[in-house]
Amino acid sequence: MCFHAGNDELETVYALMRMSLHALIADTLSLDMEALSPELDLRTDLHMTDHQAGRLTEGVADMFDGLILDLAAVRTIADLTEAVTAAA
Repeated sequence: MCFHAGNDELETVYALMRMSLHALIADTLSLDMEALSPELDLRTDLHMTDHQAGRLTEGVADMFDGLILDLAAVRTIADLTEAVTAAA
């Protein structure tokens, strides 16, 4: 069985990474995944606390092979997605 979420394998991998990251954000911030959009600011729009930022950092590290991000340098969901996919 094949699953394609892009025009080629790389696009599919990035799409799956984005979906996984959105699920992690939604779970960490107790939000509905469908309420998330790339331009939302994690702190201003989604009201992420320092505790939740720590949990999100840990979740990213668990999900993406030990990747440690500086969430202070990340503003929006799009920024976070870009940081994760760029590190892949």
